[in-house]
Formats: sequence, C-alpha cells, structure tokens
Amino acid sequence: MTCRICQGETRTVLDLGDMPLANKLKPTPDTPEKRFPLAVEFCAGCGNLQLSYCVDAADLYDDYLYVTPSSPSLEAHSVNLIYHMQAQGYLPEDAFLLEFGSNIGHFLKYAQTRVGRVLGIDPAKAIVEMANARGVPTTCDYFGPAVAQATVAAHGRAAAVVGRHCAAHNADPHALVTGARLALGPRGVFVMENAYGLNTILNGEIGQIYHEHMYYYTARSVQRLFAENGLELIDLLPTDIHGGSMVFFGALPGTRPVRSIVGATIARETAILSDALLDLLPATLTRWKTETRALLDRFRETGRSVWMYGGSAKAATFINAVGIGADDIAFCADSTEEKIGRFLPGTGIEIRPEAEAIAARPDYYLVTAWNYRNELIQKVRAGGNTHSGFAVPFPEVQIIVTAAADIYAPSTPVIHGPSRIAV
Repeated sequence: MTCRICQGETRTVLDLGDMPLANKLKPTPDTPEKRFPLAVEFCAGCGNLQLSYCVDAADLYDDYLYVTPSSPSLEAHSVNLIYHMQAQGYLPEDAFLLEFGSNIGHFLKYAQTRVGRVLGIDPAKAIVEMANARGVPTTCDYFGPAVAQATVAAHGRAAAVVGRHCAAHNADPHALVTGARLALGPRGVFVMENAYGLNTILNGEIGQIYHEHMYYYTARSVQRLFAENGLELIDLLPTDIHGGSMVFFGALPGTRPVRSIVGATIARETAILSDALLDLLPATLTRWKTETRALLDRFRETGRSVWMYGGSAKAATFINAVGIGADDIAFCADSTEEKIGRFLPGTGIEIRPEAEAIAARPDYYLVTAWNYRNELIQKVRAGGNTHSGFAVPFPEVQIIVTAAADIYAPSTPVIHGPSRIAV
C-alpha cells in the first residue's frame, strides 16, 4: 500500500477484519449495517500510521450521533490549551478563532470570553443546529480550501485555525492543512490535535482504532504533512486526553520560532518506533481479547449481572474485536441523550440512561469509556450506588473496588487483578 502523506510504501501493522462503523448506532438490534475493512498501516519513510481503507464521508457522517461530552477533564484540557496558546503568543485577546470539526462547540464556547470572535464549521447538520442553539456561531460544511477561502471572504483571516480530534477523520489531510493555511493571517497558527500515534502503539490503544480515525499522527508525519502544504511544525503539546494525544502547532515558515520540543520528540520517535514495537499491537489485542472474554465468562458462570458503561466509538471497536454481545451485557449506559434507545454497532446491546444504570445496581459495570473511569466511578457512588464493582479492560483487565468514602478521591481506588478477586 501507499502512504497518503509522503507516497512511500507501507506495511500492515494490525488487521481487525471487516467491522461496523463505530458511531453508526442502530435503531433496532436487527437493523442491517455496513461493514468495512479496518487495518492499520505504517510508513517507515515519514512515520505515518494510517488506515488501509477510508470509508466515504457520506457513510461516516450521515446520521452522525457523536456529541462531545461534558467532562471535567475535557474542560480542564480546554483551559490548558487556551492558556498555552496565549502564553506562546498564538492567540491575542482580539483574535478571530476558527475551528473546523467543532461539533456542538464546547471548545469555542469556552474561548468566546477570551478572544474577539469565534466561528465553528462542522459537516453534521444536527450537530450544527445544537451548536447554534448553544450560542456558538457554526456553519454546516466540510472544511477544505474552497470553504476556507469563502470563510475568509465572509469573516476575514483567522489568528488561529483549530482542528481538534477531527483532522484524522478525512481521507485527504492535505486538503485540511491547505485550507487552514489559506484561512490564516500572516502570523496565524494552525492547531491540530489528535490521538498521538506513538501513544497508540506504546499503550496498546486498540480502542482508538475505528473508521473515523484514518490517521494516527506522529511528529515526524505531521512535520512532513505541514511542509507538503506550506506550513512549518513549530510546537507540540502532549496531553493525556483520550489515552494520550498530541497538539501540533503549525505556522507559515519563518514567521515563528520552532520550539525545542519538536526536535526532541522527532528524535524520540525515530529511536523507538521500530518494527519490533509495532508488532506489540496485535499481541496486545490477543491478550486483551483473551483476558476480557475470560472475565465475562466468569461473570456469566457465577450469575453476576453486568452493564457496559460508555457507548463510545472505542467501545464499539472493543466489543466487536472481543466478540461481546447481548448474552454478555444487559445494557450499555451513556449520558448522550441522542444515543438512548439505540443499539451498539454489531450487537443487540441497547443504550440506556446513566441514571437508570446507577439505579439498576448491577454487580459490575464494564467500563468501556476507560479514559473517564475515575469520573464514572465518582458519578456512580455519588448517585448512591455503593454495590456495583467496575471491570476496566484497559490497559489490562482489572476489577476496581471503591468505598463510598472514596467518592471524591479518584486517586485512591483499590485495584485488584481479576485473578485475585472472587467474582
């Protein structure tokens, strides 16, 4: 296969076979659904990790139901990102801030009081309506060079163009970066945040792999991508969002200094992103499937009731890769109203409200939104449920037991491996 960034040769790292679309929830358990190849490739030439097959945008985003969740950790991340941009001089107080893939506008809502103007661009009609209803001006379109030029004509050039956890959702990243460059002012900065490819490999983040995530960027690959489209990689900001992400900052060449973290990160990637490391990913998947399947079988054999917690895209990859169905899980809890009453892809598992899940007091929650596990544990305990335990399948299968007194102390859960606890 061929790298879509540098045109170099790629090799397959992980092949999950044909999988349903992770965010395409079903109205009934028997609704027919499309399946598409899901395999990750690596390009040694530029350090790019990409899917071998890109699903058409119409299949991905028609009836799109992902809504950015309200979460203390995401809110804190928005604060930190704005602070970093201001501290580095990327975001003046009178700035025009443009975000594509802005969803319902959580980031822009926070930024509104800290900059001059904001504008969101998102391709999902229902999501755009929700954003505008929240007071975040948002237009419905697929971002690219033509839309960037039209936006400049209507609103002027932006001090910052932001693409957070969406720049990997497009088969042609060159069009997105070119669009960002065209929308920027002379000293403008493009801010691109995505799951960090090195973290995906090092942490065995199988749940990050689904059809929307067509790329798992590294600093090396983004440096090449930016250079191919008239920008220079000037800065990086590592974060722990979504299991390990990276914020990449680009500017017109020579307009801003390149911070030392760029060279240091590229040197680290070059040293450790090897074939041997990449081969750990399929081995991690095998272990993950074996341990989770064994735990669920023990739950069934001992008559324990189990709900999933988190109807996210990573949950869809997880349950389909492991082979989890309605025989294993009673229901799935989620806080997104638009998901309630629908069924997870590839399964007959119905999504129910969080309040119902807390009141149901199952013996265990299988926490598939593991990046929010401490927040979810606090929420369950604060809701009066001190009965249920928590089975967390990542980074290894664990049973977490917390006392009611630990509600507001997320750093103090007692963690036991499943082989050391009676279920």
